[in-house]
Amino acid sequence: MPLLEIQQIDESTTLGLWKMDESAQELSEHYPLLHHAYQDACRLFTLEARRRERMSVRALLLEMNGRQPVDIFYNDAGRPLLDDGRIISISHTRGVVAVILSSLHQVGVDVEWRSDRVSRVVGRFLRPDEMTDCLEKQLLLWSAKEAVFKLFSADRLRFEEMRALPFEVADEGVFSMENMRHNIVVSVCYRQTDDFVLTYVSL
Repeated sequence: MPLLEIQQIDESTTLGLWKMDESAQELSEHYPLLHHAYQDACRLFTLEARRRERMSVRALLLEMNGRQPVDIFYNDAGRPLLDDGRIISISHTRGVVAVILSSLHQVGVDVEWRSDRVSRVVGRFLRPDEMTDCLEKQLLLWSAKEAVFKLFSADRLRFEEMRALPFEVADEGVFSMENMRHNIVVSVCYRQTDDFVLTYVSL
């Protein structure tokens, strides 16, 4: 079973992680409720990687929802929405999918594969007062800004409009990030593994 984890963050918010080690067709065969989703994936995407991402998200959502089907659709800004009214945020990286759901809170999630490529573009997403030579912190800040961008999706924040407050990097923890356009500070929860970095936020 490629389900890595389902974690209850609070009474209304759940986080799920999924390892993408099955093909889209295998997921369709394992989850008959996703047969139509598989047909849609085949119609929309020619690449197996995109089909697998789409099916993995839906398989994880099915597990997080007690194997009860729920439909995902997208608004004009491309933000995913659920037909039952809950808030959802989705992220995927090489081999891993993350989904966060909440019935009360706005949420955002991001997962990033460990790589040094982020160090080549730090000037594009870090402010001068955030600059660091620490690759771990660069990756965390990239991921956190992606999660915060999703949280405030209607604002379409630029990278320079999000500022991380000083913190020390650990295997897991919490640090603060400011939406500078509206002077709102949110707590970003994070976790590091040997393979990926995960960040999530709620408001």
